[in-house]
Amino acid sequence: MKITPHKNNFAIIKIIKKDIFFKFFYLVFLLFHASLFAIEFNPLEKLNSQYNEFSPSISPDGKFLLFSSKRNNDKYMHIYISQFNHGIWSTPVKFDALNSLYNDESPFISRDGTIIVFASDRDGSRPFKSGAVEIVSFDIYWSHLKNGRWSIPEILPGAVNSPYHEKAPSLSNDNRTVYFTRWPPNQIQKSKIMYADFSGSKFNQPAPMPAEINSGNMEAALIPDQKGTGFYFSSRREGGFGGWDIYFISYRNGEYGLPVNLGDSINSKFDEAFFSVLNGRIYYCSSSPGNGKDFDILEAFLPGQKEILINVSDLNDFPVRTNIEFNNIFEKRMPEILHKETSDQGSLSFPLDDDIGSIDIFIEKEGYLPYYKKIEKKELLNPRFNLVLTPIKNNATFSIEDIYFDYEKSEIKKESLPFLLRLVSFLQKNPMIDIDIIGHTDMHGEDAYNLELSKNRALAVKKFLEDSGINSRRLNSSGVGKSDPLIDEINSHADKLNRRTEFKIREIIN
Repeated sequence: MKITPHKNNFAIIKIIKKDIFFKFFYLVFLLFHASLFAIEFNPLEKLNSQYNEFSPSISPDGKFLLFSSKRNNDKYMHIYISQFNHGIWSTPVKFDALNSLYNDESPFISRDGTIIVFASDRDGSRPFKSGAVEIVSFDIYWSHLKNGRWSIPEILPGAVNSPYHEKAPSLSNDNRTVYFTRWPPNQIQKSKIMYADFSGSKFNQPAPMPAEINSGNMEAALIPDQKGTGFYFSSRREGGFGGWDIYFISYRNGEYGLPVNLGDSINSKFDEAFFSVLNGRIYYCSSSPGNGKDFDILEAFLPGQKEILINVSDLNDFPVRTNIEFNNIFEKRMPEILHKETSDQGSLSFPLDDDIGSIDIFIEKEGYLPYYKKIEKKELLNPRFNLVLTPIKNNATFSIEDIYFDYEKSEIKKESLPFLLRLVSFLQKNPMIDIDIIGHTDMHGEDAYNLELSKNRALAVKKFLEDSGINSRRLNSSGVGKSDPLIDEINSHADKLNRRTEFKIREIIN
């Protein structure tokens, strides 16, 4: 649908400025057009491969994820790292701070982000004799974060390691207890989950976890709950869906509850194990995408535990206390508008309904350029967002990704209205500001064609602002085509970010 400029648009804008009417208009708009905001990317599209991916562990700030994989015809398993950027995980690379010439796997990042424990059969690990054959067993190693760097891995001090395999380690929330899985080489059916407490400068003699966990059905990969209320682990016990399933067992006041299967939203008839929890979101391994053959990393939310975390700062990384408007778009019910204020530390959080489809964020803080952002459902799988406000000054810029055009066209689509109307309001409240409107395209197509398209799109935005009552002398428009991408890639996610309209403060008239 094309937006047709009309001489009465200015009068319409004046009416919409009345708060109660604007809210009603916006709710009705969202109700009938929520389906237009389709998910355009898969946050895991670069994480998984044709090979097995095991044991994901996410950092406490949600910015990076470690896992183990044997890729590209490598002879041994290695640990990989992926960074979370622009709502997706980056292409994983080997985390050479931990890797050796042999197998390195099942990493776990401590809750405070200062320790990584993992399993390895590198030189120095203990051998195991099976008849005349000597097998190098897996032992537990650790590395510490010191002055921004990870230390050279060392074998875990104390009595944890043995001639048996020790794998899938994790640490208690206070780093005083290590948990791991032990079994004789080639006899995983005898696996048990063990623990050992730290005393002095080493870990004490390990002991098996209680019978509520160790049922004799190949239990493995125990992870403490983030809130300290229990443990997650995998088991092949009866009553599951088939293969390894993930269970939760409560632990309070020194007493264990009964193991509870996480259900068919997580588990399948194939194998599920090795997972990481952060703010109700879990990353875990499943062989279901490969029909029981290869493992991939999947993500999900624990029921009822979605929570969005917002941090607002300025360009110097100082926190900003400000009001934020959240327009929550649901998949099965009416949208809602929430107004919340960040703390003195610039942060706020609130729970998210499982039915959430997307969220529009609007920040209009005096002295700063406006901040408008649409958060799609897939981006909410990493619910921590750092929003940076830019002070109003000459040559300062801000972008609106959510001004939409049809493919290879310059007509503004109707779902752009909420963002354009906010921009009109900002310019009306700040009549001393003149702006340049700069159009950008994605990386598809010829340079000359994209340059012309970007000019026409910027001109369409300028025309909308003029028809909404903004003096044309305050507005310039231009286009740069695909010459200045935010992400120099061609995929659905990069395309969305690169197809943007940028606004630059040309002059502030005092």
